[in-house]
Amino acid sequence: KVAYYGPADAELKAGVFAFNVGILKHHEVAVMFDQLSRICLRSGHHCAMPLHKSLLGVDGSVRASLHAYNTQEEVELFFETLGKIAKLA
Repeated sequence: KVAYYGPADAELKAGVFAFNVGILKHHEVAVMFDQLSRICLRSGHHCAMPLHKSLLGVDGSVRASLHAYNTQEEVELFFETLGKIAKLA
């Protein structure tokens, strides 16, 4: 149910990635992350509307930005919350 937008090759991946969850709107997913776990994410076109519309065929996406300052617990909480939201989609 989670659509990941980015390289499949692990060597090319970064801490910033975009995704959508099932039939849920990207804004709904971002709000759910905030309400369930107080995790702030970006939603929308991320200054790349043509990419979303023509290449991905979606209305927008949710963007997460993980970096060295995030703890293991925060990363685990992100994926736990994503799993909960995916079950609702």
